[in-house]
Amino acid sequence: MTLPQARFRDGVALRSFQGRMIILFSSLLATAMVSQFFYKTSIDSMHRALLSAVGTAEVIHAAENFHSAAHSMLVLATSDHENDRVRARTEYFKQHGIAQKMLADLMVMTGEDGGSRHPPQSGRAMVKQMAAAFGRFSTVTDTLMATEKKSDEEDTARSLFDAIFDSYIELLHQYHDDRLESLKTDAHRINRWSTIMFVFQLGLVIFAGILVALFSVHALVRPYKRAQQFALSDGLTGLRNRRYLETFALPEMADMVRKGTAFSLSLMDIDKFKGINDTYGHQAGDELLIDMARIIASGVRESDSVIRYGGEEFLILLPGAGKEHSTPVVEKIRAAIEARPFRFSNRSESVHATASFGVASFPDDSDDVRILIELADERLYQAKNAGRNRVR
Repeated sequence: MTLPQARFRDGVALRSFQGRMIILFSSLLATAMVSQFFYKTSIDSMHRALLSAVGTAEVIHAAENFHSAAHSMLVLATSDHENDRVRARTEYFKQHGIAQKMLADLMVMTGEDGGSRHPPQSGRAMVKQMAAAFGRFSTVTDTLMATEKKSDEEDTARSLFDAIFDSYIELLHQYHDDRLESLKTDAHRINRWSTIMFVFQLGLVIFAGILVALFSVHALVRPYKRAQQFALSDGLTGLRNRRYLETFALPEMADMVRKGTAFSLSLMDIDKFKGINDTYGHQAGDELLIDMARIIASGVRESDSVIRYGGEEFLILLPGAGKEHSTPVVEKIRAAIEARPFRFSNRSESVHATASFGVASFPDDSDDVRILIELADERLYQAKNAGRNRVR
């Protein structure tokens, strides 16, 4: 693969990964937005119900203040104030003003629906009745406050106050009972709606979590594993590389030494590889390395490791195999290479190639991993100096 092709492939892979990340975070954002929408809807419903409850409480409070002010007016108007008449008149008109203000407030408050199942005009009609009765009542009490001697107007004032009181009770018992019943109905509805939204949001979050987990495996874990595999693999032969040797194989051998588990390692080098490259070209050399890797991999167990150690050098790690068991395995690989006719894509004729091997074992040779590799390397060169195509 040429450099521009490699860069194009890497660019496509990067854009694909970026696209997956965008989809992942978009899914999380959409889930959060939907969840927040339902949360906001629930909060708004609760806020409206709370305001309605507060409005009902304000109406009751205003009605009670009106009733208290009217009662004070009646008491002041029907009482004898010879000792302090000026102070009594001042207090009377103060209560008169409070009653009028409360009526005005009630007129405004009962003109709003506030969640009642009946039209707001029913509450406003009650307040209008109270206002009409208060008008007649205040006319009589004003007259009583203006005269020093009380008259039969006292009975009229009391009768009118009773009429105001009846309207007050009707406002509380009818209008506000209906409002409170409506609030309870709304509270149950909001509770059901909140429960449904909670279950829906919980299910949505769980569903999104499962999708994110599955998507993460596809978009993150698998690419990471592939990247890790590429980082630890030789790009040409597909075998393990020197990074794998340093990261995993050496610690594995050290662990076997600590546990006293026998193992062997072999260093292999293709004989006269430079001559093959010079004669048939580097493409042929690469094809030979790939074929060699297949022969070696097919001659070992799955628990064994084959590592591309250098240009045309390979390291074979055989866990659990002492020298007496590892030598026959390596010899079998050597014979398979010797017997194999290699063909190159740019040549019609077949080529025969051989390889030399050096073997070192634990505990026979050493308990130091680095020394074992050095011994295998020394024996490899002994095999080459002895005529190549052999195991030492």
